Amino acid sequence: MAEPDPELAVAERAHPTLTPLLRKLDSVVRLNAEERQAVLALSHTIRHVGPHTDVATVGERPAHCCLVLE
Repeated sequence: MAEPDPELAVAERAHPTLTPLLRKLDSVVRLNAEERQAVLALSHTIRHVGPHTDVATVGERPAHCCLVLE
């Protein structure tokens, strides 16, 4: 089993909303400290969307990027 990453633990406490994104990125490629800080510096808004709710519709010009975590 891999050792827990102390940098990720610090990021989780400081930026809990971005932790899932950091974990996903870390599962694909190991981020260095500069890359991790760049992710943590991203502007973001959390929006909870209920089941069967469209986040985009056909033909709509999106104004934002969406990341669905669950």
